[in-house]
Amino acid sequence: AVSVGPVLDDVRAGLGMSGAEAGVLTALPVVAFAGFGALAPRLAAAVGPHRLTALSLTAVTAGLLARSRVDGVVPFLGLSLLALGAWPRPTSCFRRWSSSTSPTASAP
Repeated sequence: AVSVGPVLDDVRAGLGMSGAEAGVLTALPVVAFAGFGALAPRLAAAVGPHRLTALSLTAVTAGLLARSRVDGVVPFLGLSLLALGAWPRPTSCFRRWSSSTSPTASAP
């Protein structure tokens, strides 16, 4: 879902990206998942997993919608980071929340 490989040439041509900028774009999913995923437990503890999930999905939607309307490389990369960075939060929080509320979680 986050692979840009098949359309990278089209994205590069459409935005006038250099090879280095395209490299940054292809590295963003890994960087975002590692960086923001590490923050998910702390953020969930601060605002609650349900609220964090709602905020994260809102950020993903906003990043994707705004990214489709920009022409520059830097705004495109920034909005891509917003959209990708918000995604690990709901998945990390959901795994933690679902394992703590599962009826089988306390089974031997």
